[in-house]
Amino acid sequence: MKQICVVIALISFYLITNSVDVVAQNVETQLTGIVQDSTGKGLPDVLVTLYQSADSAVVKSAITSEQGAYSFWASGNINYFITINALGYQLFRTREIVLNSTDTIYNILPVVLSATGELALESVEIVGTKAFVEYAIDRIIVHPDALISNAGSTALDVLEKSPGV
Repeated sequence: MKQICVVIALISFYLITNSVDVVAQNVETQLTGIVQDSTGKGLPDVLVTLYQSADSAVVKSAITSEQGAYSFWASGNINYFITINALGYQLFRTREIVLNSTDTIYNILPVVLSATGELALESVEIVGTKAFVEYAIDRIIVHPDALISNAGSTALDVLEKSPGV
């Protein structure tokens, strides 16, 4: 009977100590930082993306606040890197960020972005095409000019290519 109690006590002790390690590995760390321009002013609406270093998989993305601040929650014991992308500024990539399971807050040094000189778009061209077939409630509309292969075809040829006709 004493041996069974000792075995149960040892198994219980083993399970308790291992469960504490598992809980400690799942600690979330808050990564915080600021994005600034060359004058030291915070940049709003900048895309900040968190990646895992091992496989460059995207973990999370955020947009900076009006003051240029951003924040992520990340799991400990994983290495990360951050990219910062803003229109009119060069793409910035941080060095590898190494988190420990004991870290709860990790402050990233302020990032100063340098301008590329390309701040404005000169023009935007929007190109769209019609669908070959439109389905309305009471009819099917066929646009023969939507397919290049219909050039030089007769109306019967276009109808043969039309679905459901």
